[in-house]
Amino acid sequence: MRKSLLLGVIDQAVLSLFNMAVSFALIAYATPMEFGRYVYALTVILILTSLHNALISTPLSVLIPARTGALRMRTVDDLVSFDLLLRMAGVVVALAFFIIAHRDPSFILAGLAGAYLTLGRERARSLFIATDRVERCLVLDLVFAVSAVAFTVILWGTLAPSTATLSAIALANALALLLTTLGETRPVNPITGGAAVAQTYWREHWRDTRWSLAGASVTEAHNRAYVVVLEVLRDAAAVASVQAGRLLLGPLVLLASAWVRIVRPAFAGLLARDERDAAWRLLWQGLSLVSLLAFAYAMALVLAWPLAETYVFKGRYADIAVVTALWGIYTGLALARIMLSTVLQAAYRLRALAYASMAAAMVSALLLLALLLEVPAWAAIIAVIAGEAVLLMWIGILVAKLFRDPQPLSARARGTAE
Repeated sequence: MRKSLLLGVIDQAVLSLFNMAVSFALIAYATPMEFGRYVYALTVILILTSLHNALISTPLSVLIPARTGALRMRTVDDLVSFDLLLRMAGVVVALAFFIIAHRDPSFILAGLAGAYLTLGRERARSLFIATDRVERCLVLDLVFAVSAVAFTVILWGTLAPSTATLSAIALANALALLLTTLGETRPVNPITGGAAVAQTYWREHWRDTRWSLAGASVTEAHNRAYVVVLEVLRDAAAVASVQAGRLLLGPLVLLASAWVRIVRPAFAGLLARDERDAAWRLLWQGLSLVSLLAFAYAMALVLAWPLAETYVFKGRYADIAVVTALWGIYTGLALARIMLSTVLQAAYRLRALAYASMAAAMVSALLLLALLLEVPAWAAIIAVIAGEAVLLMWIGILVAKLFRDPQPLSARARGTAE
């Protein structure tokens, strides 16, 4: 477990450094409008990734560690085959989002390719981790990050910065998948066998993952709707002014996500055996570790702030200190929420999670209506913070009830009926 956690942290550090490098390059060397366009496209991809994780990554990480033999192999085949259908549907959804705000064909095509191939890499990452091959996941992401930087440099002078970056992400994903997953799985052809694949997924997984999907949908509405609202009600520059501060805190959320990917299968195994004391210890160890790293990162950010203002933001992003401070509050709440919700995911308490997310999304959505008034763009962050606070309190109560429940936990993860 310790080796897997270490490799998982390294893997997420690679992705965090890449994401920050790209964002800083756009902030420093492109216009706020171009950075805002990239943020909008990336937000669409992240929304699709979250929904994809709900339907593919969550069942992979929860069911595979708890199953053995033929049942385990069949579960992998079913989910990998459905993944292709889901990614095709994701492209259609992405197209709708892009058309709302942009008409540039090259930008839209780059965004669609980036979305489809990013989802493919997410599925590969989840499968590697669920089968305890974290080092393979690290290789996949290293190839992606290094090649994405190279492709960005090559394309930067021939395409608009946002389009060049999205195109580089698509190409890098394709190369990483080709080099690390070729022959790894044999999914059913979605053209000839798509109907059968969908029926199998509906029969075997939909009863549970529909709640995971509902929870992810409303969580994304709560966490990222402000980007769409700002894009529609204001402009891409307003999106950039708000998002510029969030990217500085992004590595902390990615760190928590790395912890989740590694320990969710472990939680699933412990809870399937009703070893709640061990699960509780694992949870608190994770919370302590991430809290310590978050504090160290925050101190480093404070010390480096004058350099960031001088050499990165260059006075082009108003109220950046206020924006970053607000995102710091949100990040603290989000770290705890992400880690606590992992326990509920591993226990397959997906419906309860969905209801909690719905409440948070409603709070955020109501407060986002303030953007119809003459308020600063960063008022959107306050709406997100309020929803996050509601979500954390609700999930905390659910986790406490789970560990106090005297009844044995569900055996669904082992493939038996509830």
